[in-house]
Amino acid sequence: MSDVQRIGIILFILIFKVTSCFSQETSESIKLNEAWKSSTYEQLESLFMKANNRFDTVQMYSIARYMLERGKKENNHAYYINGYQLLSLTDQRLGKYKESLKHINKSIYYLEQTEAYDKKDRVYLNKGYIHQYLGEYDLALDSYTKGLSFVAEESKNMKVGFIYAIGSLKSFLYDVQGALDEYLEILRLLNEDKSDVYNNKEILRLRCLKQIARLYIDLGNYEEALNHCQEVIDAKEIIEKSNNLRDKIILVEVYMGLGCIYTFTGDYEKAFHSLEIADSMNNTVDVDYIDAFLHFFKARVFFFSGEYNKAITELNSLEALEDNYNFNHFFLEEKNILFAKSHQKLGDIEVATNYFNKSLSVLKENDERKARLNKNLLKRYDLNTLEEELTTTKTKLENQKSKTVALQVIFVMVLICLTLFYINNKRRNKKRFESLIAEIDTALKTKEEDENRQRESILKIDDVEVQKILERLQLFEKNKEYLDKETNLLTLSKKLNTNTAYLSNIINRYKKKSFNTYLMDLRLETVLERLHNEKRFRAYKIESIAEEMGFKNVNTFTRTFKKKTGINPSYFIRRLNK
Repeated sequence: MSDVQRIGIILFILIFKVTSCFSQETSESIKLNEAWKSSTYEQLESLFMKANNRFDTVQMYSIARYMLERGKKENNHAYYINGYQLLSLTDQRLGKYKESLKHINKSIYYLEQTEAYDKKDRVYLNKGYIHQYLGEYDLALDSYTKGLSFVAEESKNMKVGFIYAIGSLKSFLYDVQGALDEYLEILRLLNEDKSDVYNNKEILRLRCLKQIARLYIDLGNYEEALNHCQEVIDAKEIIEKSNNLRDKIILVEVYMGLGCIYTFTGDYEKAFHSLEIADSMNNTVDVDYIDAFLHFFKARVFFFSGEYNKAITELNSLEALEDNYNFNHFFLEEKNILFAKSHQKLGDIEVATNYFNKSLSVLKENDERKARLNKNLLKRYDLNTLEEELTTTKTKLENQKSKTVALQVIFVMVLICLTLFYINNKRRNKKRFESLIAEIDTALKTKEEDENRQRESILKIDDVEVQKILERLQLFEKNKEYLDKETNLLTLSKKLNTNTAYLSNIINRYKKKSFNTYLMDLRLETVLERLHNEKRFRAYKIESIAEEMGFKNVNTFTRTFKKKTGINPSYFIRRLNK
């Protein structure tokens, strides 16, 4: 038999096999479509969710298309609304977020023409999720707000869904306390639920614990964050039993959280190990936005552990995902800073400068977005009817409990005491602020006179060496060299060509304070003067102000500021901005 004949036979067999498979698949599809014809709207939706839970995107797509065909045939807008919504969910599974958005918008187009459709809230909730995945937080907020207006009083699960979504949005906006309040509210509702009103109660509880862990990371409370992560891991059997692959993401995000905790506490080996576990778990669910987070967190570990080339490799992978899916998350602002610092460490100053300039531009843009979004969040969500409904629900629940008069009286008394404490504290802070402003104004007016007096005092000192040191100290103050965070008694004594004991003695004698107090007072005087005079400086984050003024960390700055002035720097800035 010739080679040509052999090839011909092989091709015939392959064509026969492929045709057979295609015939079987088509036959199977026809059977499914025949079965769907007799299915109700609710049954089709149930079939879709089962396919969704097992990530069967082929069947998900088929059911969604069939719904659209049925809607066209029966001229039923409800099928159009749901069909496009299910297509949108299928696109999300495939990582096609822009396509997903197009389909959910088509769903809303038919929704707006249909008064009778009773699941409008769900459509807008899904639209909000898509915008949030893409980092389009203002559009996500619009969708959540619109959806909330359609939530029925008895729809407890949907209300919790919106609370969870808005908590998630608040966390992305760095409103950590606001987000924490939302998740704690959900846990409270779940704990009080004795009749199993809420669907997948245990899974929802674990989702909240996972989110709370993430918020504690943002607050720098790594011990609490670790406890919450561990609580989820201890209950991983609940997640593993779930047929919904999306629930597996809970564990992926918990291990990412552990990666962050260990990174910030300096245990880089554990950090990378946790992220590798998260990465391997994500292979089973394959969610693109999680890939973006993983590359970012790995880059952070590599940077802090000094492996700058590896950090850049991870950042390049993140950038490719960002370009492909048009992500616009706030956390990506740190990407450019990591790029700049890594290239700087490797000596590539030109590239580092480009990324540094890019990071400044992104930070400015994001600050504007955050300010606008936080304002809208307070205006639209906190004053929304949902809050009134939740308050009503709370009142009903409280009325059902047999509270004694004694407890009510105690509660009122405590509330009065807290209110009085708050009012007195506010008055005290206001007085301190006004007194501080007066002191600053006086100091600014007499600054030149004080400097002249200081020069005259120095000239009257007989000891020539002491005169020289005091003159150099005056120059040190004038040039604001004390803002260098590396300045200490040793470095300054070397700069002034003297020894630490002699310099310390001169400062004690002529400045009437210890060296550390002298240094901190100079820095605080500059902080107060700049905050008082420069509106732009007041827009900086507290961390940035501490950094620029030479403090080792934000805690030292806040503690020193409070000790010196009697009020917190954040309160001082707020009052100045009024």
